[in-house]
Amino acid sequence: MVDYCQNFSGLATHQSDNKFFVAQIGCGQWSCAYCAKKLALKWRARIINAINVLKGQWCWFTITAHSKKRGGEKSIENLRGAWDKLIKRMKRRLGKFAYVRVFEQHKDGSFHIHAIANFNFGDIKIRVSKRGTPEETRTNYSQWLHNAAKSLKIGMYTHADDIDDTKHAGFVSSYVTKYMTKMS
Repeated sequence: MVDYCQNFSGLATHQSDNKFFVAQIGCGQWSCAYCAKKLALKWRARIINAINVLKGQWCWFTITAHSKKRGGEKSIENLRGAWDKLIKRMKRRLGKFAYVRVFEQHKDGSFHIHAIANFNFGDIKIRVSKRGTPEETRTNYSQWLHNAAKSLKIGMYTHADDIDDTKHAGFVSSYVTKYMTKMS
């Protein structure tokens, strides 16, 4: 693990009590392993703070690109193209809310979205699949989100879960922000 920015952009200096301090200024880029970890920690703190300030109900969800829109460019275009329409539908159904979304890339290069928002879907069900380990066969989902994503030609797969308390929301924000530094 790299413990400093290899692309640093300069040095910062400070003098105090006859001591002179020099610190390296990181590049601040997500493509830099060191700076990406620092940026993710800052975002995690911001999200946890927002959860504590906004309070109320929370949820988290995952949406994949359409099955015919696989690959990096196609999947990101598919998701970005439908995201604003999906958010407008959610706001009509649920009212005003705040959210954060993160794109994660699969091994095949395709993207999907992880998001956390301050509302509850209120219609969470459990879907059971025939593939995977016993833990992987059960997935929480929102029928409303599934239908909305399908009608917008995204969401080959959706996951959704309402969060009961802000403690759990902090865990979810950590889970979501880990994807900010995941390299494909």
